[in-house]
Amino acid sequence: MSTHATIGALNADGSVDMIYLHSDGYPSYAAVMLHDHWSDEDKVRKLISMGDCSMLGSEIGERHDFGDHYPKGHERRGWSRFYGRDRGDTTPPSMYSSVQDARRDAQRYFYLFVPKHGWHAVTGRKSAVPVSGLVAKIKAEGESRID
Repeated sequence: MSTHATIGALNADGSVDMIYLHSDGYPSYAAVMLHDHWSDEDKVRKLISMGDCSMLGSEIGERHDFGDHYPKGHERRGWSRFYGRDRGDTTPPSMYSSVQDARRDAQRYFYLFVPKHGWHAVTGRKSAVPVSGLVAKIKAEGESRID
């Protein structure tokens, strides 16, 4: 069973571009991966432009067979897997007029990139939690839940 998440980026006009993440959306993987490897706004925008994502890696990588799973140490290990690029599906990012609208369609774990402020985790009715503090807690205590 997969832990689904959504990944979004806040735009200057308050709208949100968002994609679905199918696997490993829990904070101890996705929040850490986003914090450690996806902190540059241009890189985040490129990630979201790729559309829905089966597996988030440390980089976008290149087109590859959707079913390929690379062993540890393989040169392609760390590449993200996208439904559109790697399987041929049509899965463009979803666009919402506000964070509140995006939240209604978001998965349990919703990671929102806010330019100049970095990643925030948004869950349920709770307010956004800066991912930097969450990641520090995860790394120190091995925590994987944020609610």
